[in-house]
This record gives sequence, C-alpha cells and structure tokens, in this order.
Amino acid sequence: MVTLQPAGETSVRVSVAMVSLVTVAIVLRIIARLLTRSALAIEEALIILAACLFYSHQGLSLASILTPGAAGTPDVTPVGGTMTVQQLDLFFKYLYISGIFFYITITVVKISILCFYRTIFAISRFRKLTWVVGVVCIIWLLIGLPIIIFQCSPIQAAWRPELHVNGVAKCRSMPPAFFGLEIANVVVDVMILCLPIYMIQRLQMTAVRKRSVIAIFLVGGFVCVSCVIRAYYTYSPATGQAVSLPGVFDWTTIQLASAIVCACLPTYAPLFKWHKILTRLRSWYAPLTKNSKSAQQSKVSSLRLSRFPEVPRSHDHPRYYHMSDDGVDLARPLEQYRSGYSESAV
Repeated sequence: MVTLQPAGETSVRVSVAMVSLVTVAIVLRIIARLLTRSALAIEEALIILAACLFYSHQGLSLASILTPGAAGTPDVTPVGGTMTVQQLDLFFKYLYISGIFFYITITVVKISILCFYRTIFAISRFRKLTWVVGVVCIIWLLIGLPIIIFQCSPIQAAWRPELHVNGVAKCRSMPPAFFGLEIANVVVDVMILCLPIYMIQRLQMTAVRKRSVIAIFLVGGFVCVSCVIRAYYTYSPATGQAVSLPGVFDWTTIQLASAIVCACLPTYAPLFKWHKILTRLRSWYAPLTKNSKSAQQSKVSSLRLSRFPEVPRSHDHPRYYHMSDDGVDLARPLEQYRSGYSESAV
C-alpha cells in the first residue's frame, strides 16, 4: 500500500476530476451527434481516440505514484527525504512513456478540431488554411517525439539514474527543449483559435449572435493559458531545471483535458435545440393536467368559432352569400355552416 504525499494527493484529485470531465464531454458530444441522426464523422472518431489516449496517459501518470514501490508523489524530493534509486527508476519510466502519449494526444485533438472546421466551413480557401495548420501540427509532433524518445543515449538512461552515476549515459538538457516545444504549441493553438473568427464575421447573422458564436470558439483559449502555465513550470532559466515537477505533472493533465473539452463545446448546439423542444412540449401539454379533455376541446372550438364575425340573420345580407361560388345551398343559414365547421374541426 502506497502512502500518498501531499503532492501525490493533489495529483490524484486533479486526475480523477479531469478524467470525469473528459468522459462527460465525450458522452455529450456523441449524444449531440445522434440527435442530428448523422453517423459519427472523422472528427468524432479522432476526439474519441484522443480521449482513449488521454485515459492511457492518466493511467501511466497515476501508476508512477500509486504502483507498489512508488514514492506516492510526483516530486523527486518528497517530504522526509528523497526517492530511492528503485523509486526513481519506476517514476521516470512511467513519466517517459506518458510524455510520448502527451504529444500524440494533443496532436490528435488539434487535427480533430481542424476536421470539425472543415465540416462547418466549406470554402476552398479556408480548407487550404486548415491543411497548412494541420501540416504544422504534424511537423510539431515529428519534432517533439524524437526529442523525448532520444533524449538519452542509451534510451533507457532516461529512466535509469544508475547509468548516470556510472558515466555510461549521455543526456541532453530536457527542460529548455520542453519549454521551446510548449511555446511552439501555444503558437499553433492561437492559429487554430483564429481560423474560424474571420469566417464567422462573414456569416449573415446579427452582431450579438456573431459575438456569441465567436465566444464559444474562444473558450478554447483556456488551452493556451494552460500551455503557458505548463511552460512556466517546465523550465526556469535561472536554474536550467523544471520549476516544479508536480506542477508540470498536474498542468499536463489539465492541458490535455481542457483541449478535449474545448474541442467538444462547439458541437453541443443540438443539445440546446433538444432542450427547447422539450420545454415547448411541456408547455403544450401542461393544460391537459389541469383541465379535462372536454374542456380543452370546448376551448379550441370557441377559438375557432371566433374567427367568424357575427352577421345579421337576414338572408339578404351580402355576407350570407359569400360561399355561393362553391355550390353552397344558399337556403341554409350561415350559423349552420359555422356550427358544422366547428364540429368538423374538433
């Protein structure tokens, strides 16, 4: 049984909260898609894949602090001492693998967002821009993966501290590299956020509605905020090391989760429409719980009868003959036509 340190408890709480949030976001997105009676598109498949990768990332992150023999914290200098060699080996092994999952997951989320943009904006020029940004995302991934995979020679030196003691391992300084990748990540996120704004400005809708739609897309700006905070914890120019490893640990989780959630938010429009339909149905059927069926029919009949103005009973009144072109029996009083109409309507 692993005893959690304070930093470990915080990391577990953050992980549970973010996993729950992502699960709710994915379920709501699938429901919204089903309400449109459309098959799942490529963007839904990609965001579901991203969620599965996120769950795997969280499993690895939690295993690094909860696996038997672990230190119970993402801090290499826990309260009461330092990690043992075995604990460091275990912790950095899981951290190494989860880092690979991070770069793949965040890239899949970006590609999913770009695919969604292509679905709602079918203009050729805009689609070309999404291709350009998509290529930038892939390039960022292809640069980031080799940096993290081949950070040490031999590769296993990334999680085996004893190789450093023996002088066998050669590793580059990773915090500056991670910091640079994170800054590039922020730039790509800003590009993705700005893509739909120009298109929305050209749509024929009220200014208030345009601002509302733009605001929904700009909620994704929180991902940029989380990127900046994660970059801050990743590297300190004064020391050349990470400012706080637990900070990097927790904000990595928040960044991935917020990216998935923000990618889902613009797809929830069918849910709000469905809510309006339910509200209208309740308002329509509410009188049935208060009045009898006969009273309701009487009310409808009276409303329909009110369409006909009162006319004199005299047969020589002009309005009496207004239906004669349709072969109506002119000897029949107009009141009988009115009553016959109301009975057929009910």
